[in-house]
Amino acid sequence: MAQLRSELAVAEESLAEDEAASLRAQIAARENTLLPLYTQISHEFADLHDRPGRMLAKGVIRDIVPWERSREYFYWRVRRRLAQDSLVKSLKAADSDLSHADAVATVAGWVGDVDWEDDKAVLAFLQSESDAIGAKLGEARAAAAKKAVAEIVSGLSDDAKAELLKSL
Repeated sequence: MAQLRSELAVAEESLAEDEAASLRAQIAARENTLLPLYTQISHEFADLHDRPGRMLAKGVIRDIVPWERSREYFYWRVRRRLAQDSLVKSLKAADSDLSHADAVATVAGWVGDVDWEDDKAVLAFLQSESDAIGAKLGEARAAAAKKAVAEIVSGLSDDAKAELLKSL
């Protein structure tokens, strides 16, 4: 193909249209001959990237789930993620400066000794300790409010701060 293209470039420069047309036809014929091979190679390449073992090695997925266990696995995964995402959303609502990753890390810290990778165990913990988690969420709201007030007060002059303290 490279040789045919270089010959075509020479033919086009020398304005030999008959030879250029012949070379274009040879290039098209060669491309048609190679097309099935390149299609097969591209399918194999794409298939290799979508295999569970490769995806697990790259860290894109957590587990390779056997078909027989898939329904149970994803049932617990979805329930846990819904509960976790609800808490994360509440945390981010309480403190707008909190990133998603920080909110997830905070929830993971609340779980404590429970294996964070075990969906069923995390969900059971979140459900059984809902009162304690609600209290921690309240503490997070209070801390965010204190931080917001401190930022507002830090922008005031000393006289304005003194006046504010008198009014409280």
